[in-house]
Amino acid sequence: MTRLSDRSQRAWLDFASSDRMTGPDGPLPQYCRAMQQVFAEYAEAGLPAVTIAPLRVAPFTAWCAEGGRQPDSPGARAEHAAYLANNADPGLIAWPPARNESCWCGSGCEYKNCCAAMTFGATQ
Repeated sequence: MTRLSDRSQRAWLDFASSDRMTGPDGPLPQYCRAMQQVFAEYAEAGLPAVTIAPLRVAPFTAWCAEGGRQPDSPGARAEHAAYLANNADPGLIAWPPARNESCWCGSGCEYKNCCAAMTFGATQ
C-alpha cells in the first residue's frame, strides 16, 4: 500500500513540476494533451497499467481538511490520488479507454476522436 502511494506521489510531483506542465508564464493550457503524451510514453516504456484518479473538488478539499493538508499542494493531490487508487475508488479510470469509449479527459467525445487523436497526430 505504501509503495503505490510513494510511487504515485513521485510520479505526480515529477510530472507537475516538469516543463510539460509549466512554462515561463506558469501552467500550460494543454494539460490533457500533455497528460495523454505522458501516458503514451509510460505504455511504450512497458508500464503495465495506468489508472487515472480524477480529483473532484468537494471530496478532495474535505479529505485535505480532515488530514490538515493544503489543497494547493502537488503532494496533497498525489497523496489523494494514491489514496483513491489504494481504496479502489469507483471513479478511477483505466487508461487507455477503448477507441469508442468516452475519453478519459471528460470531454464527452469518443477517445479515438479526442486525446487518442492528439497522441497519434503528435507522433506521426
